Amino acid sequence: MNTGNQANFEMILDGMSCGKCKAKVEKVLTNNNPPAANASVDLQSKKVTFSVSRDAIEGITKTLTEMGYTVESVKEITA
Repeated sequence: MNTGNQANFEMILDGMSCGKCKAKVEKVLTNNNPPAANASVDLQSKKVTFSVSRDAIEGITKTLTEMGYTVESVKEITA
């Protein structure tokens, strides 16, 4: 993986309602190619944070949308 292209992201994801949803989203992130690191999913705030290659965001967003979730926003965050 090209670590120079690695970035931290915050995604607001609607449609998660339970621990099973949280686990599914985490699985998408960790099974992504390249895998996301430091994935955190907060059901109450609908906030998903993770680190991944900038090139991978489109694929992750598409997969989550196909699973029935609504990606309300995605933004790159700085530490």
